Amino acid sequence: AVRMANNCDFALSSCAFSKSAARARKVASQLDAGMSAVNDLEGCTYMSQSLPFGGRKKSGFDRFAGPEGLRGLSHLRSVCEDRFPMIRNSIPPPLQYPSKGWGPMFAQGLIEMTYASGPGAKLAGVLRLIKAAVLTTFKPKAD
Repeated sequence: AVRMANNCDFALSSCAFSKSAARARKVASQLDAGMSAVNDLEGCTYMSQSLPFGGRKKSGFDRFAGPEGLRGLSHLRSVCEDRFPMIRNSIPPPLQYPSKGWGPMFAQGLIEMTYASGPGAKLAGVLRLIKAAVLTTFKPKAD
């Protein structure tokens, strides 16, 4: 039955009915539809305005209603700016162009400092950052 229901070009909404709520829930979870109701009419998914409304396949055009619907109507982007006017961010010298060859070491140190699992590994990352910064200032890397 699930294979037959999913073998359709349209998939706005679906319902699964059973004496066992667990069985109906399992069937509903396998249906490829934008919305599913368990032991209830599909209108319950439409009438609840806090739920996203929309289909799958050739049914619908994304989502509307609910937080997901608002996200579907949004153009998300990130904007970064300096929080404190007296502190200006800039690209660190090891990563600036023209490259002096120490950028990969600096980037590796930055990643280790930020994402390493232990304090020792984080400290190693800080030391790698410092080393790359110092070498960029005083010693261009030979090709």
